[in-house]
Amino acid sequence: MKVTTQQWAEQLAEASNVKVQRCFRFDEKVEQVSLHTFTDASKLAYAAVSYARYKYLSGKISVALVTAKARVAPIKSVSIPRLELMAAVLGVRLAETVSQKLEIPLSEHTLWTDSMDVIYWVQGHSRRLKSFVANRVEEIQRKTSPAQWRHVPGEKNPADDATRGLDLRDMSTASRWFQGPSFLHEVEESWPLRD
Repeated sequence: MKVTTQQWAEQLAEASNVKVQRCFRFDEKVEQVSLHTFTDASKLAYAAVSYARYKYLSGKISVALVTAKARVAPIKSVSIPRLELMAAVLGVRLAETVSQKLEIPLSEHTLWTDSMDVIYWVQGHSRRLKSFVANRVEEIQRKTSPAQWRHVPGEKNPADDATRGLDLRDMSTASRWFQGPSFLHEVEESWPLRD
């Protein structure tokens, strides 16, 4: 979404209405906590966003935004698959930081991408790839396992909001950006299928 200077100025007044919830969980006994990082890229930017998912003994599930990071795409033209791979590396680094800060092992972190190229590269062998791809895949494979990577349809990927732009009027605390994708609030059997 390309925003003009006038549109940006009009939206700026809405910034004071954006509230960020900092409490990650309810005051209940936690059965399981998991971390989920979503990555995405467009021709303008690439991004990663991490969520903490709490499953309680009562059966309730809560999901909260932990952190996000975005980068502007390089000036030199880079293909979308390579930008998606750059987003995946950004996601791994973000996941590593979140895991350290929340003291949850990186091995218990799920990483999501809407790029089948990234899934293919991560599950393959980096020696057969060109150096740009091989170097990034090697870092991803060194820090995560292929089993941690899952495919998410583009329309369900919250990182898409960071790469395509989100109107400030759409950034309520109930929005996908703050709450994570709706499927994370459900049992794992209803999540997008592994490819």
